[in-house]
Parts: sequence; C-alpha cells; structure tokens
Amino acid sequence: MKRIFLFTIILTFFLAFTTQGQPFNVVKYLTMGFSSVPGGLVNINGIGYFRANGGGTNTELWRTDGTAAGTFMVKDLNPGPTGSDPGELVNMNGILYFSATTALNGWELWRSDGTEAGTFIVKDIVTGTDNASPVNFCVNGNVLYFSATTPATGMELWKTDGTEAGTMLVKDINPGSSSSVPGSYKVINNTLYFIASNNIIGTELWKSDGTEAGTILIKDIRPGAVGSQITSLTDVNGTLFFAANSGTEGGELWKTDGTTAGTILVKDINPGIAGSIPSAFRVLGGILYFAALDYINGTELWRSDGSVAGTVMVKDINPGSVSSTPQFLTVSNGILYFRATESSTGIEIWKSDGTAAGTVLVKDIKPGTTSALPASLTDINGSLFFSAAENATGAELWKTDGTETG
Repeated sequence: MKRIFLFTIILTFFLAFTTQGQPFNVVKYLTMGFSSVPGGLVNINGIGYFRANGGGTNTELWRTDGTAAGTFMVKDLNPGPTGSDPGELVNMNGILYFSATTALNGWELWRSDGTEAGTFIVKDIVTGTDNASPVNFCVNGNVLYFSATTPATGMELWKTDGTEAGTMLVKDINPGSSSSVPGSYKVINNTLYFIASNNIIGTELWKSDGTEAGTILIKDIRPGAVGSQITSLTDVNGTLFFAANSGTEGGELWKTDGTTAGTILVKDINPGIAGSIPSAFRVLGGILYFAALDYINGTELWRSDGSVAGTVMVKDINPGSVSSTPQFLTVSNGILYFRATESSTGIEIWKSDGTAAGTVLVKDIKPGTTSALPASLTDINGSLFFSAAENATGAELWKTDGTETG
C-alpha cells in the first residue's frame, strides 16, 4: 500500500511538471469503483509510460501527457480480462522496452514507440507459451542488457539492440541448463559489471563488453563454491565500489578498476569474520557514503574516498555501541539525507555534509523518543519529499529544504 501511495505522489508531481505547473488534481480515473494501481512510471520525451489496471483490460501499458484526453492505454497486449502485466519499463534512445506476458507468447521482451502499431514483441526467446521471463534491464548506449531464461541455458546474460536478430545470449556462464542468475547490472565506461554464479566458484563479480569472449570473471574473491556474497555495486567516479565477504575479513567494503589486481579490500572496518556489513550506498561529491558496523560504535554513517585513511565514520549519531542504523540515503540539492535513530528523538530525518559537525537532525517531527519513521525519501527538483508520522496528523506527505523551518 505504501509503494502505491508513493507512486501516486510521484506521478502527481510528474504530471504537474508536464502541465506547466497547473494545480494538482486527478488526471484521469482509469477505473471506476476500484484502484487502477499505476506503477513503473518512465518519462520519455515528456510522455509518461506506466502500467495500470483499466478494468476490462486488467493491467496493461498506458501513457499520459498530463491531461485526461492524453491519458490512454497504448495497446491491449493480452486481450481479455487477464492483462499482460508490463514490467521492467526502461527508456533506450526514446523507445520504451519492457517485459510482458501474453497467452500467445508467454513472458517475453517487448518495445513501444507509444503507438499501438509501434508496440510489439522484440523476440519470442522461448518460442510458444513458455516464458523467457526477462528481468534486470540495464541500458548501455544502443544495447539493452537483461537476464533471460531458456530450457537449454537456464537464466543467463542476454542483450538486444531492439531487433529480433540483435537479441541474443551473451554467454552461458554456468554451462548447461543450470542458471548463473546474473544481476545487479552496472555500466561504467561502456563495461557491464554484474554478479553471477557457477557451480565451481559460486557467486562472484564479472564484467562484459557484450561479447562471449569479453564476458569474464574479474576475481574469485572467496575461493570455493560458497561465493563472496557481493552486494551494492556503485559507481564512484569510474571506480566500482561494492560489499563482499572474502571469508577472512567478513562482509567489508571493496573496490575494483575491472582488473584482478585492481580488485581490493578498501578497509577492514570491523576486523574479524563478522565484518562491517556495509549497506545503503550513496554517492555525493565523488565520495561514497554508507552505513557500516563496528563493535565500538554500532551501525553508523561512514564515508570513503577509496583509501584506507579516507574511509572513516562520519559521526556516532547514537553514541556508544547502540546503532543509529542510517537508512534510505538520498541526495537532494547537494545534501545527503537519511533516516536515523537517536535515543532522545527516536527515528527521524537527518542530513549530512560529510563532517561530524554538519551531520545533524533536520527536525524532530514527532517530538520525544517516539518516532516519525520517515520513509520513501525522494528528490523532486531539488526538494526532498518523504512520508512521516506526526502526532496530530498520522502518516502524511512531507517535504524539506534541509532546515527545521523549511
């Protein structure tokens, strides 16, 4: 329900911007008497594409220009009451790519230029009604990378240039019908970085230039079949930062330049096999901010420039070993916002400029030790919007410019 609420907020603002600041209002009732549950909004040249339940057609692909007349279903891909349930909506060079399911083709890759005639299946990867189930879409210039499943290869790395002939398997990383389950795609300098697994080395870090020969393991960080449990792939000025567990240091902060030798532990923040479990990665001003655990301070806000000396705790927000647990790190107008717990104020909205002195509570929305529980932090044109609970109103929509009065 919260996700639906947030999407409605974002869609409302999107529509307001595309209609030159006209008053907020319902653009169009897609169904009468029940929710249309819009989701997956993508803006392509001022047109919003999204999935929605139109009643008789169930969930299909829709578009809007911010007016009632300009809000309509693009195409009924799966005629009848079932719906094609479009997902993974992404823009590549002005064309919308998405996954959808039909009675004729199963779950496959589709594209749309916003017209009914220009909305069609790219390729029936698994012919017939069986599903290729394309997921994890990632655009690199004129190439869309994604994961797809076939009976012969399992789930592996695929790519497309938008044509049937140009839609192909990149590499069967885990040969045979077993899956490598590639995911967490991140493009840096035209190289695709991702995690994938095979039966020998487990889940590790890979890279690809889009060719079979150029799709290779970068480093076996944790030798053996267990894998290094890589998460949070993040680009910081052309260097890929991530969390990984080598089996010796535990879950810690790592970085790579795409070479085996250049894939290294940044810092053993919490020595021992437990690790600091870095998470909630966000980049501001070429610096990586994240939450990390050490036994002295608990889980607090950290920053790193990629060096040992430059990887430091920003502030012990909840002093001692009790954690403030920073979450939902979001950049808005050059300010890092997040929610954190402090013993005297509970869970509230905080901000940081990367220094201890500049890491402060924005406002104790729900005064005292009770918590406002800010969530769904979203930057819209330089203002931070979020949900929060206040005693008089309950959970509602808030915004901030970073000041208590603002």
